[in-house]
Amino acid sequence: MRNDPDTTRELNREHDREDRQRQAEQRQRIAALVAPRTRTDADWRAEVAALVNPTNRTQEIALHYATTLGVAPIKVYAHDGARIPETGTTGAVALPEPATMAAHIAAMDDTHQLGIRLPANIIGIDIDTYDVQNAGRLVHKRGGTTITNLESKLGQLPPTLSSSRRTPISDAPHHRTGIYFYRLRERTLTYYARRGHHFLQLRDIPPHVETIAFSYRYAAVAPTTADGLTYTWRAPDGTVIDPLDIPDIETLAELPDTWAKYLIKPPDTRRRTNLRPPGEPSGGGATYAERANTADAWCATNIPGWTAEPDTYLSNLAERFIADLSTGTRHEAAIRGTNAILRAAIGNEQWIGHPGGQAALARLAEAFLDAKPTTTALGDFNRQFAGAVDQLTAEIDNGELQPRRTITIRHRTTTEESAQ
Repeated sequence: MRNDPDTTRELNREHDREDRQRQAEQRQRIAALVAPRTRTDADWRAEVAALVNPTNRTQEIALHYATTLGVAPIKVYAHDGARIPETGTTGAVALPEPATMAAHIAAMDDTHQLGIRLPANIIGIDIDTYDVQNAGRLVHKRGGTTITNLESKLGQLPPTLSSSRRTPISDAPHHRTGIYFYRLRERTLTYYARRGHHFLQLRDIPPHVETIAFSYRYAAVAPTTADGLTYTWRAPDGTVIDPLDIPDIETLAELPDTWAKYLIKPPDTRRRTNLRPPGEPSGGGATYAERANTADAWCATNIPGWTAEPDTYLSNLAERFIADLSTGTRHEAAIRGTNAILRAAIGNEQWIGHPGGQAALARLAEAFLDAKPTTTALGDFNRQFAGAVDQLTAEIDNGELQPRRTITIRHRTTTEESAQ
């Protein structure tokens, strides 16, 4: 039987449409592999909104975060005194596509704590200004003073949206506390994108100020509660606002150029610029081990005597923090011990460094794993070690730390200045 010419032409047109659709889908898949999503746009936000019908307040708030700020809301779990984000949702991993984001939100309920993953065009400056008991001693965190002092050099940060579970003591600049969110200017993003860097890494601002970016950390936000305190949002004028009243991303203040230049790490100091596919685990395995190996290699290159046997001072220092693991928070003891060992090993302009940092740190790591026999313990230690080395290198890069080290090994003394 012969086909009708009109029918044949219509079938051919239909086949052409199907071929074009398949080709478009293939191009999208290839594009996702070559340039994974690091930012959201109006289309992404609209598609997420169309796919989610909230059935509880947590879903409603999470959806609002996604569709107004363009951030990726994530579930956060309480674990051994710490908050752990859902596997595969943070770190150097691409942002989820709309359907995946919608499914994550639809799986949330009011028992979940909530965090947000920032896209590449938003950063957070996390300022800690409060007193806290840590392992039986009172720690005075003065991040507001740190920021205020730096503003005298870089210019004032503009008021912007912030999140905190603590109320500032006063409106004075040095009493600021919480995470302050800023948009990066398009010209800043374009400058680095043209050089092959589609997301940026930021330095911390010690003491007591950390940064949050696309590939590093997440922000805990309302309605999350921790230590009996609930996170709240504040408008730029300091007024407390409901999570559902968070304004559009375009209302966020832009980070001034002087601050962007100060905070953004130069490309040659970055530890990772490639992305994992969405959902690939970001912790407890190869990724943290990889970062720890890179950090250890940096120490071996830049800290004389790093691989030698520990001297008496460094051995005693390690034992002191090992003892602290049995009292208070193990994570805090491990972090303080790691930082103390690193700084004792590298020294500063006032006193010489001590040999044996690697072995002393290994003793602390073994004790930490014995005290915390969980599947995530090794990843936790690797992560905080890599973070401590990142902070150390940042202080050297910006001139805050200028180590001078004299190491005696096998009766041979060498004095070196750190590379600036």
